[in-house]
Amino acid sequence: MTDTTTQTSGDEYDPFAVFDEATGAGVVVDPYPVFAELRAECPVHAGGYEDKFGPVAGVDPALLNQGPQFTPLSFEAVQAS
Repeated sequence: MTDTTTQTSGDEYDPFAVFDEATGAGVVVDPYPVFAELRAECPVHAGGYEDKFGPVAGVDPALLNQGPQFTPLSFEAVQAS
């Protein structure tokens, strides 16, 4: 069996910290008012969230903008997809 944990600059590798950083945890204080505003405009949001929350830090730009993005913002929108 191979150990997949690696040491980075003397600190123990923490996959949860890497995930949190990649998803922007701590950057957006309270996203729920923004989502409520978007949901009131339309139950399905077209496009990314950079205009509302700013650019995503720590994500390779090659992974972003890979075609059209749509996000259902209500239970009914999810059930309809």
